[in-house]
Amino acid sequence: MTRTLRRTIFYLLTAIFIIAGTGIVLYAQGWRWDFKNWQPVKVGGIYIRSFPPEAQIFLDGKPIKNKSGFLQSGTLISDLFPKNYRLRLVLDGFRPLERGVDVRPAMVTEEKYIVLIPEKPDLLTSGPIQDFWLLDEPVLLTQNNELLYRGQKIQGSRALDWTDSFSAILTTDEKGGYFINMPESATSTALAPLFRKLGLKTTGAEITLDPENRTMLVYGSPSALYLVDTSRSRLITISSSSPTSTAKITAASPSVFWLAWASFDNRTGSSTLTIYDKLLGNKRPVPESITGRTLKIKWFNNDFFGFLQENGEFFTYRPGETAVTNVASDVKDFKFSPDGNMVAVLAQRSLEIISFRNNKDYWRFNLPAVEQIQAVAWHKDNRHLFLTYSDKTVFLDLDDASLDNLDVLAPTAKAEYSPAKNELYYLWEEKMLRLKLPD
Repeated sequence: MTRTLRRTIFYLLTAIFIIAGTGIVLYAQGWRWDFKNWQPVKVGGIYIRSFPPEAQIFLDGKPIKNKSGFLQSGTLISDLFPKNYRLRLVLDGFRPLERGVDVRPAMVTEEKYIVLIPEKPDLLTSGPIQDFWLLDEPVLLTQNNELLYRGQKIQGSRALDWTDSFSAILTTDEKGGYFINMPESATSTALAPLFRKLGLKTTGAEITLDPENRTMLVYGSPSALYLVDTSRSRLITISSSSPTSTAKITAASPSVFWLAWASFDNRTGSSTLTIYDKLLGNKRPVPESITGRTLKIKWFNNDFFGFLQENGEFFTYRPGETAVTNVASDVKDFKFSPDGNMVAVLAQRSLEIISFRNNKDYWRFNLPAVEQIQAVAWHKDNRHLFLTYSDKTVFLDLDDASLDNLDVLAPTAKAEYSPAKNELYYLWEEKMLRLKLPD
């Protein structure tokens, strides 16, 4: 072999090594050759996790092996050229789900909160049922205006409130009477004699149960705010109004460690919020007054509360802070997520999801007939919402920006979701039905 030939072979092998090595490095970095557009492109991927996990997966009509199992919770589809793909999930007994998924260079698009909706609900009662309220089990109002809880009759014709342990249920009847029902002992106590003894009027009053103490009531009226100890027949005065100020809107934290209320001053046209510490028995005013009347106060655990003003301004406040936080405007209602990291804000023209931890986490949905939405509720995964319209209840996926799967779960507005059981209960044609959502 001549020196020239050896040199040629050496240079050729060197070039092959450089080209192959470069190709391997580029391949490892996610570069692929796009023969359709005749150019190198960095690929991406899609990670899919569904509930139930055994759904069949199709991408642009092609079947994809579902890799979910004991050691792996989802399926990663890699080496995808950047574009919009059509993802479809199918499983017997569930409605098929289809949506567009954008794949970007060198990124994995996560679709890890996909919830498939069962095709058929379970029939719980054959009726006739007029109404219901959801505790751990539904409280049913029969056609005879009787309340049934766990098959047991309780006093009243409407459930107003209950303790977190469901050991006490506050009800009222058509005549305006109030009752505390104790399901465990199958007993009921009429509160009318106690209210008369204490001089309390129920007209225009807001009466709720202490979430942790079944013998304690929170009584709020335009003139005063009390804790009512039903076991000792006594009042604990929290606040009383002045000739120019009224206190009415109240809210208790889940353990009633805190009690918050708003007082409206007729002279200034503003509201002052105050927090009562039940353990220490002292009051802590929120540092600043807020323009207009307060329409709603709602706690998240014992950490903070949100409040909505009549002008649509929505604020949050954490006890001990020096100022309230203005979160949104033009608001009709709000609902905190189960983990407290986000809030769903129902505005006049849209639904907004606002994160308290990351400003980049924000969603805005221009929903059809948004003005007809009456209430919102969170699914336990913090990624879905139940939207109650005047004639239906729908399921919204935060990852479904194009609203491809805005599914109607129930053909009625009378529906309640149980996070503990992951079930939707609803009333339809005087029958009680239950939709069991997959975990």
